[in-house]
Amino acid sequence: MTFPTQLFIDGTYRDSASGGRTTLVNPASEEPFAEVAAAAVADVNAAVESAHRAWESGWRDLSRRDFERISIMLIEPVSST
Repeated sequence: MTFPTQLFIDGTYRDSASGGRTTLVNPASEEPFAEVAAAAVADVNAAVESAHRAWESGWRDLSRRDFERISIMLIEPVSST
């Protein structure tokens, strides 16, 4: 199974604005297991702006139950792999 190695910002996967990459290391074995995009300041700013837009467009008004339901729907595909 493969997983995206790009940043997920504003509903899409994208490379880092700087093109930077970083290696992920398994802390138990100290072996590298993936290379992923390394967020630059521009990427962090874009993610914060996207999150703010989502918050303003209705996320802040969700009931706790709806928020939990949506969160579980997003987590289930990842946790079942």
